[in-house]
Amino acid sequence: MMSLKKAVVLAAVLPFLAACGDESDMLKAINAQLSESGGSGYCASLFRPNSMAGVKWPIVVDVDEASKDPVLVGMISDGLLKDVGAGTLILNSFTEVPGRKLDITEKGQEQISWEGTVCGGSIKATKIIEYTKGDESRVTYQWEYAHLPKWAEAHIKRHSRPTTGQGSTILVKTNKGWSEK
Repeated sequence: MMSLKKAVVLAAVLPFLAACGDESDMLKAINAQLSESGGSGYCASLFRPNSMAGVKWPIVVDVDEASKDPVLVGMISDGLLKDVGAGTLILNSFTEVPGRKLDITEKGQEQISWEGTVCGGSIKATKIIEYTKGDESRVTYQWEYAHLPKWAEAHIKRHSRPTTGQGSTILVKTNKGWSEK
């Protein structure tokens, strides 16, 4: 027979244990949704369109920029861009300086939009901040970037961008656990 003291302790602890299970299941549901939606991860507008048709490839960049800029070097090493040789960079209508031509690769065409925005990596929910009780729950969660390519890490560092943030969603409790509404 259970003592009254044990019953009181059990009654006090069970709701907290259930909440921990809910939070773990909620994180799984949120991460499954983020993964299924192909969450864009980190995006940056890195290239200015030359015209209404978008960025014209190849682009010409300063020689030092092509070899020392961690974002461009990262994009080359990640296979999004390739160095196709010497070029001339026109700074204004009177000044020309030596440059390097960078062209987009097949992989780059999949990740760099026509207007010059590039995305990489993913977002992963890491912590439930708060949620409402019930079979339908508004959930606020903390996320962080995951699997970032080298160019994205360099861009975040250069611009002192945050690597975490908050998101929210509505989850519904089903007989198979939590899922997005």
